[in-house]
Amino acid sequence: MNDDLLKKRNGKIFQTIFCLFAVVFCMACFFAASKTGQGDSEEKGGHQTQDASTEDMQDRLIIVSSGDESTEQEDKPLLSSESAEKNMQGLPCEDDTVNAELNPDQEDTAQKALQAYEEFLDGENSVGDIDILYLTTPTGEPDKRFAIQYVILDSNGDDVPELHTRGREFYVFTYKNDQMNILEGFFSYPTQYTLLTDGKFAHWEERGDPLWNYFSCFRLDNDGNKIDRINFWWTDTNENCVRDEEDEYIFDDRECTMEEWILKKEVYLYVGDDGWEHFRNEVEWITCCGEKW
Repeated sequence: MNDDLLKKRNGKIFQTIFCLFAVVFCMACFFAASKTGQGDSEEKGGHQTQDASTEDMQDRLIIVSSGDESTEQEDKPLLSSESAEKNMQGLPCEDDTVNAELNPDQEDTAQKALQAYEEFLDGENSVGDIDILYLTTPTGEPDKRFAIQYVILDSNGDDVPELHTRGREFYVFTYKNDQMNILEGFFSYPTQYTLLTDGKFAHWEERGDPLWNYFSCFRLDNDGNKIDRINFWWTDTNENCVRDEEDEYIFDDRECTMEEWILKKEVYLYVGDDGWEHFRNEVEWITCCGEKW
């Protein structure tokens, strides 16, 4: 009897211990599973964060990369202010024309000068006996017209622009005392004159027997006198039509070697695609066709 009771008691104890052990084991498994799930979730979140960070980095790289940036700039239309700035920078001789800042009296005189020049070019006024028909009519052929070229630019530095015309004659018109005046006049043949963007005049001649090339740059003062003049020329002394060491070279009225002369004259001249020497920084002449009259 006692042995049976003892066996039953030991069985219940064993069952209780087994149940406790099973509960602890299940709780341990559940806890382990929850930790594993959380770890997986954190790992996945970290990977997603890393992907997002990588995408952000790629976006930043795309923005700052030169290739993409240039593509975006090319696709963008210019803003009006940028376009206006470009146009202003493209204006020739801005500092030497009426675009420069003027006092009210100078600005008024400059505007009157521009109006007078426009009327002259339109054939509405004249300076003495010289009008636009005089400049565009070939000598002895009153029924014919040919084109002339002109440029309006302040070439004497008085803050009032001058009208320069070039055709069968070269004239510089200025505006003083509320009227147009002739500041100076040159003949185009056999000499050639042109105007440079800094307001200087350039002049060249070519003569033969022996061959002789003459170049000159100068300014005109308010009275039409030539100032700041530089002369240089070459004489083909041995008459072989080639510049060589045996020829005569003069620069600024002083004799020099061929090498010195070539080096100094390159400040003023360059050889164009046509093989001829041209003055640097020549203005862009505007053609005025006489057929309109």
